[in-house]
Amino acid sequence: RKEMHARYLGDLRARCIGLSHQQRPAEGVYSILCVMLPPDRNAGDVAASLAKHEIETRRWYCPIVPAHPAFRALATTDDLDVSRTLGERLIGLPFHPFLGAHEVEFVVAALKSCLAQ
Repeated sequence: RKEMHARYLGDLRARCIGLSHQQRPAEGVYSILCVMLPPDRNAGDVAASLAKHEIETRRWYCPIVPAHPAFRALATTDDLDVSRTLGERLIGLPFHPFLGAHEVEFVVAALKSCLAQ
């Protein structure tokens, strides 16, 4: 997983300008690969575009807790801009032990194409 993570990040940094990546310690847990999209991109739109290439993605913090039906009526202490940004811009890319270099390249190429639109 660490090797796949390094391969992914190398390809993403070279080909998908504007993404942000979580910094992880070498001894960290490598169970997901989540990226933050550029400010002008929405994770839902990018997920839909990648789905057209048969690439599954995952979303986090979506909806954020105050927008969830069970909590919507409760007051919040502020506007939760950071939480909203994370919910709108974070996307999880395919990341599992059977993913080879060719599949990583395919995902990165499709993401690059989507971001260029």
